[in-house]
Order: sequence, then C-alpha cells, then structure tokens
Amino acid sequence: MGGWVTVAFSGDCVPSSIGQASWISSCSTTGGSVNISHTAASGTPGGYSNLAATNTVSNYIGNLTNFSITSGGPTVGNAIWVDWNNNMVFETTEKMFVTNTFVTTTTGNFNIPAGTPFGNYRMRVVTDYNTSTPSDPCGNISRGEFKDCTFAVEAPPFCDRPTNLINNNISSTTASHSWT
Repeated sequence: MGGWVTVAFSGDCVPSSIGQASWISSCSTTGGSVNISHTAASGTPGGYSNLAATNTVSNYIGNLTNFSITSGGPTVGNAIWVDWNNNMVFETTEKMFVTNTFVTTTTGNFNIPAGTPFGNYRMRVVTDYNTSTPSDPCGNISRGEFKDCTFAVEAPPFCDRPTNLINNNISSTTASHSWT
C-alpha cells in the first residue's frame, strides 16, 4: 500500500545565543534603491531574529551597498553573509564583510557578485562578543546576536544616478543646476 509523505523544510539554519548582553542595536544600509534602517533597544531572546519580511535592501549589480552596524553592550566582532545561490547555506564565499578587531560601530560596503540573478536572497548580520572575526553564521554562541534581512537584486536603473550636482546663480525665483 502506498501513500504520500509530507516533508517540511525549515529553510536557512537557525543560529542561537545564550546571552544577549551584546546585540545588534542598529543596522542600516545606503546606496540601494530601498535601504534598511533597523534599531533595537535590547537583544532578542535566543539571539536570533528573522526580519526578512520587514527589512529589505534592494540594489543592482555594479552599485555598492554601504552599511553601518552598531552593537549594544561592549565591543564585538561583526560579519555579514548573503546566500547568493539560495541553497539555504551560508558558504565561506558568501561572507561579504567581517571585522578584524573588536568594535562598537563598523561601516563598510560590498558589491553583488557579477552574474547574480535578479531576486531575493537571505542576508545575515552577526555580532559576536567572543571573537573579532565571526566565522560561523549558523553557530550557537554564548553572547551575541544574528539578524536576517532580505537582499533584493534588481535590474539597474534606466540611467545612472546623477553625480557632481552643482547649483549656481541661486535667487528667489531662479537657479541653475548641472550634474554628471
């Protein structure tokens, strides 16, 4: 006698942290057509937050994604992974940023890998009190936090964003503007 078996897949690994005295108090991006601006006054119980439904950064290949991460509590290490191949595994090659010293706030940027198809990808931001160079996006750590967001790869705009904006001859009724 045959039958159907239902199998449920849980998705990306679910990391955890025993203590939340170190957490991601602020995570933001700039440079995308849509950016993240997330803040938290304290750590999440268990050390993991899936914010993918409410926190999305959208950008296109060739345009830098700038970010800033601020951690609550003492200095920590930070890292960012993006699951570019959507296989539900954060591979070493998908680590887009990692600190090399303990910090409270860190900034940086990264590019979308060439050839990445348009679509949504899981981005994981990690803060870890125990190491200045977090290396396990799926770990069970003693003190820190993991937050997932969505990274949307989109088509580039029809024309590039203007640069070198210059305003001249400004009066109460007229102005001259030029840009590249």
